[in-house]
Amino acid sequence: MNKKFMIKDFEDYIPEHILSRAYDYYMSETIDNLHIEGDVVYATVLGNHTYDVNIQLDKTHRYVLSTSCTCPYDKGLYCKHIAAVLYQLLEEIPNENIEDLKPFLEGKSKEELIDILLSISHEYPMIASRFQHFDIEDEVEQMIDEYLCDYIEDGFIGYKDLPKAIKGFDAALRKAELASPIAQFQISFTIIKKWIDIYMETDDSSGYLSSIKNQALFYLNEASRQIEDPLLILENVRDMTKIMLENMGTDIDDIYIEWMNAIIPLSKHNEIKTILTDVIKVLLNHETDYQYFKYYKDDLMEIYYQILYLSSKEEADALMCENLDNRAMKLKYIEKALDEKKYDVIIKMCEENLIKSLGYEEEWHHWLVIAYQLNQQTDLALKHMRSLILKGDTTYYQAYKTSYDDESWRNETLNLLEILGREKYPRSIYEKIMIEEKMYHQLFVYIKKYSHKVFEFYRYLDNEYQKEIKSLMEQEIYEQFLKGSSKKHYLYRVSYLDTYKNAYGKEETQILVSNLKAHFKNRKALNEVLDLYVKKI
Repeated sequence: MNKKFMIKDFEDYIPEHILSRAYDYYMSETIDNLHIEGDVVYATVLGNHTYDVNIQLDKTHRYVLSTSCTCPYDKGLYCKHIAAVLYQLLEEIPNENIEDLKPFLEGKSKEELIDILLSISHEYPMIASRFQHFDIEDEVEQMIDEYLCDYIEDGFIGYKDLPKAIKGFDAALRKAELASPIAQFQISFTIIKKWIDIYMETDDSSGYLSSIKNQALFYLNEASRQIEDPLLILENVRDMTKIMLENMGTDIDDIYIEWMNAIIPLSKHNEIKTILTDVIKVLLNHETDYQYFKYYKDDLMEIYYQILYLSSKEEADALMCENLDNRAMKLKYIEKALDEKKYDVIIKMCEENLIKSLGYEEEWHHWLVIAYQLNQQTDLALKHMRSLILKGDTTYYQAYKTSYDDESWRNETLNLLEILGREKYPRSIYEKIMIEEKMYHQLFVYIKKYSHKVFEFYRYLDNEYQKEIKSLMEQEIYEQFLKGSSKKHYLYRVSYLDTYKNAYGKEETQILVSNLKAHFKNRKALNEVLDLYVKKI
């Protein structure tokens, strides 16, 4: 049975080991929806599970009469969830002595205040422990490691073990969701640091770990938009920039770019702005053999521009004009010229980029289409539409088509197909034109050359070339099974039989399977797969 006690004295009635864990919950802001209805306190505590706590107060709201919690704890009257709510309750219910305490403490010297804290710590060892060890980042790291350490001992976390190994990350994300902006920033920062530590040592083909990173970056950005005083997170920013400088030019450069993007809102504070711009300058001058780093320099320059733009548009534009050899700044320059209707400026820059073969050709063609159209130079716009089509980009396909009459368009599509038929051009646009324009004879000739395409395009030709397409499909199925030697290979190729069944029906498929079994009678694994398939259909 619960004993009646004053709220302010609850620590005297609860064991210290319970209080210690309860204080962790309280400081981690896991108490949700605490409210008082009449004389009853209702609250939800979010841990590994969610538990409901009720506390019955007396009429004065100074005494606790009874408590209950939906958790399974049965080794005492008070669990950590009840105690955590009691800590929170001390904040919610005004302390009548607090106004007297404030001037009392303000009148003490630093040495006297230290003596008071030491005295309290001797009386309540749990509080001393919190003074010495409470660090939300350490707590989150321990939360993650609690699960992680059981799986990473061999140096690699496999696909099957990953969901269990990263449960601590999930718990940390839940903690971040409910935290104040500063705590949310620090928790998300810790999650990302741990992510960097283990990402290269995991099989993340499921995408679980990447989704954790993305959620942590989301919370980081949310916190960055709300933090007004950056002093408490300055060290976090410095730590990450140090990690960036040590590791930039590796396979996980993306995370550093994403991290900097997430905290751009913080650069409205001069301290953060200085840290970020200083590290960006170093990275922009960084030399590495890593071939993809040049693309990250574009991203870095874009971030640099956005940081400057928050405080000074003129400063950002000066950076842009000084760095027009950088693709990101070229695009900013083009956007600015478009707003100012300086179409000739856009045309000059993009045409020069194409002549110099500086890469990103589709991008320059797109801008040239826009600029020439706005500049009333339709013929030149059509020229760049055509260039985009030949590169596999169909953004302007319909616009390009409507510039021709029917007869001229037929000749133009034949010209396009002739060019696209060469090996260096993308197959996808070649196929799209034949289907879009119902050029089925050309499509049939194409499928005869690339017989594996028959499964993808048979429906367009089945009326006019039914016999030939059926024969091609059967021959391709034989070829696909002929290449195999394992059950896994055969099971994967069964999908071709599904396509054949959709095209020609169940009976024809059963005949084909019988012929396959007879042809490959010495392949036991294949015959087992075919027998299973027949039962299925």
